[in-house]
Amino acid sequence: MSCSCPIEDERSIREHLRVIKEETEKLGPNIELLQERMGGIKCDRRNFVSNHSTEKTMSEFPCFRLAKMLSVLAPRVLQVSRSPLKDKFSCVIDDCEDGRLKKGLQLEAAIVLLPALFKQDPGLLRPALLTPQHLKWYLKAAGRVIPCSTTTL
Repeated sequence: MSCSCPIEDERSIREHLRVIKEETEKLGPNIELLQERMGGIKCDRRNFVSNHSTEKTMSEFPCFRLAKMLSVLAPRVLQVSRSPLKDKFSCVIDDCEDGRLKKGLQLEAAIVLLPALFKQDPGLLRPALLTPQHLKWYLKAAGRVIPCSTTTL
Protein backbone atom coordinates (compact mmCIF):
# COMPACT_ATOMS: atom_id res chain seq x y z
CA MET A 1 0.00 0.00 0.00
CA SER A 2 1.52 3.31 -1.01
CA CYS A 3 1.28 6.28 1.26
CA SER A 4 0.23 9.71 0.00
CA CYS A 5 1.71 11.45 3.04
CA PRO A 6 4.59 13.90 2.73
CA ILE A 7 7.94 12.21 3.26
CA GLU A 8 9.38 12.96 6.70
CA ASP A 9 12.98 12.27 7.59
CA GLU A 10 13.95 10.46 10.78
CA ARG A 11 14.98 13.69 12.53
CA SER A 12 11.66 15.45 11.87
CA ILE A 13 9.70 12.36 12.97
CA ARG A 14 11.65 12.30 16.26
CA GLU A 15 10.92 16.02 16.71
CA HIS A 16 7.18 15.47 16.11
CA LEU A 17 7.18 12.63 18.66
CA ARG A 18 9.07 14.75 21.21
CA VAL A 19 6.56 17.60 20.90
CA ILE A 20 3.62 15.17 21.06
CA LYS A 21 4.95 13.57 24.27
CA GLU A 22 5.71 16.94 25.90
CA GLU A 23 2.31 18.37 24.99
CA THR A 24 0.49 15.26 26.24
CA GLU A 25 2.13 15.60 29.67
CA LYS A 26 0.78 19.12 30.14
CA LEU A 27 -2.25 19.69 32.36
CA GLY A 28 -4.13 21.29 29.46
CA PRO A 29 -2.65 19.94 26.21
CA ASN A 30 -3.19 21.88 22.99
CA ILE A 31 -5.30 19.44 20.96
CA GLU A 32 -4.86 21.39 17.72
CA LEU A 33 -1.08 21.20 18.07
CA LEU A 34 -1.30 17.46 18.79
CA GLN A 35 -3.49 16.88 15.74
CA GLU A 36 -1.13 18.92 13.57
CA ARG A 37 1.93 16.97 14.78
CA MET A 38 0.09 13.64 14.48
CA GLY A 39 -0.82 14.59 10.91
CA GLY A 40 2.85 15.24 10.17
CA ILE A 41 3.75 11.65 10.96
CA LYS A 42 0.60 9.98 9.62
CA CYS A 43 2.33 7.32 7.49
CA ASP A 44 5.01 6.57 10.05
CA ARG A 45 2.36 6.33 12.77
CA ARG A 46 0.18 4.04 10.64
CA ASN A 47 3.12 1.70 10.04
CA PHE A 48 4.09 1.76 13.71
CA VAL A 49 0.56 0.95 14.91
CA SER A 50 0.26 -1.88 12.39
CA ASN A 51 3.51 -3.50 13.48
CA HIS A 52 3.50 -3.06 17.27
CA SER A 53 1.42 -4.08 20.26
CA THR A 54 -1.16 -1.79 21.83
CA GLU A 55 1.11 -1.32 24.86
CA LYS A 56 4.06 -0.24 22.70
CA THR A 57 1.81 2.03 20.62
CA MET A 58 0.42 3.73 23.73
CA SER A 59 3.94 4.33 25.05
CA GLU A 60 5.07 5.79 21.71
CA PHE A 61 1.90 7.87 21.21
CA PRO A 62 0.62 8.75 24.71
CA CYS A 63 -1.83 11.27 23.28
CA PHE A 64 -4.07 8.32 22.32
CA ARG A 65 -4.95 8.20 26.02
CA LEU A 66 -6.55 11.67 25.83
CA ALA A 67 -10.33 11.56 25.50
CA LYS A 68 -10.31 14.59 23.19
CA MET A 69 -8.01 12.80 20.75
CA LEU A 70 -10.23 9.72 20.79
CA SER A 71 -13.32 11.82 20.14
CA VAL A 72 -12.10 12.24 16.56
CA LEU A 73 -12.96 8.55 16.05
CA ALA A 74 -16.39 8.84 17.69
CA PRO A 75 -18.37 9.76 14.54
CA ARG A 76 -17.15 6.60 12.79
CA VAL A 77 -18.07 4.42 15.76
CA LEU A 78 -21.45 6.12 16.15
CA GLN A 79 -22.18 5.56 12.47
CA VAL A 80 -22.39 1.84 13.24
CA SER A 81 -25.49 2.51 15.35
CA ARG A 82 -27.19 3.92 12.25
CA SER A 83 -26.15 1.00 10.08
CA PRO A 84 -28.76 -1.54 8.91
CA LEU A 85 -26.28 -4.18 10.05
CA LYS A 86 -26.86 -3.17 13.68
CA ASP A 87 -30.24 -4.94 13.77
CA LYS A 88 -28.78 -8.11 12.25
CA PHE A 89 -25.92 -8.01 14.77
CA SER A 90 -28.35 -7.56 17.69
CA CYS A 91 -30.50 -10.49 16.55
CA VAL A 92 -27.51 -12.84 16.33
CA ILE A 93 -26.22 -11.75 19.75
CA ASP A 94 -29.70 -12.27 21.28
CA ASP A 95 -29.92 -15.72 19.70
CA CYS A 96 -26.48 -16.61 21.11
CA GLU A 97 -27.48 -15.49 24.60
CA ASP A 98 -30.80 -17.37 24.43
CA GLY A 99 -28.94 -20.52 23.48
CA ARG A 100 -30.54 -20.78 20.03
CA LEU A 101 -27.15 -20.32 18.39
CA LYS A 102 -23.65 -21.27 19.47
CA LYS A 103 -21.67 -18.62 21.32
CA GLY A 104 -18.98 -18.66 18.61
CA LEU A 105 -21.39 -16.88 16.30
CA GLN A 106 -20.97 -13.71 18.36
CA LEU A 107 -17.62 -13.27 16.61
CA GLU A 108 -19.34 -13.76 13.26
CA ALA A 109 -21.94 -11.14 14.18
CA ALA A 110 -19.13 -8.72 15.04
CA ILE A 111 -17.44 -9.44 11.70
CA VAL A 112 -20.66 -8.49 9.93
CA LEU A 113 -20.28 -4.98 11.42
CA LEU A 114 -16.77 -4.47 10.01
CA PRO A 115 -17.87 -2.95 6.69
CA ALA A 116 -19.95 -0.32 8.52
CA LEU A 117 -16.97 0.62 10.70
CA PHE A 118 -14.74 1.10 7.67
CA LYS A 119 -17.44 2.75 5.51
CA GLN A 120 -17.51 -0.12 3.03
CA ASP A 121 -20.37 -1.79 1.21
CA PRO A 122 -21.80 -4.55 3.46
CA GLY A 123 -22.35 -6.61 0.31
CA LEU A 124 -18.58 -7.11 0.12
CA LEU A 125 -18.72 -9.41 3.16
CA ARG A 126 -19.93 -12.82 2.02
CA PRO A 127 -20.42 -16.13 3.81
CA ALA A 128 -19.55 -19.41 2.11
CA LEU A 129 -20.74 -22.77 3.41
CA LEU A 130 -17.75 -25.11 3.46
CA THR A 131 -19.62 -28.09 4.92
CA PRO A 132 -22.99 -28.33 6.69
CA GLN A 133 -21.08 -27.66 9.93
CA HIS A 134 -18.61 -24.98 8.81
CA LEU A 135 -19.22 -21.47 7.56
CA LYS A 136 -16.40 -19.25 6.27
CA TRP A 137 -16.61 -15.46 5.90
CA TYR A 138 -14.82 -13.63 3.09
CA LEU A 139 -14.33 -9.90 2.62
CA LYS A 140 -13.92 -8.65 -0.93
CA ALA A 141 -11.80 -5.49 -0.85
CA ALA A 142 -9.57 -3.73 -3.34
CA GLY A 143 -10.13 -6.49 -5.88
CA ARG A 144 -8.95 -9.19 -3.46
CA VAL A 145 -10.90 -11.82 -1.55
CA ILE A 146 -9.72 -12.01 2.05
CA PRO A 147 -10.78 -14.90 4.33
CA CYS A 148 -11.98 -13.53 7.69
CA SER A 149 -12.90 -16.50 9.85
CA THR A 150 -14.47 -19.94 9.96
CA THR A 151 -17.29 -20.93 12.29
CA THR A 152 -18.44 -24.36 13.35
CA LEU A 153 -22.22 -24.41 13.28
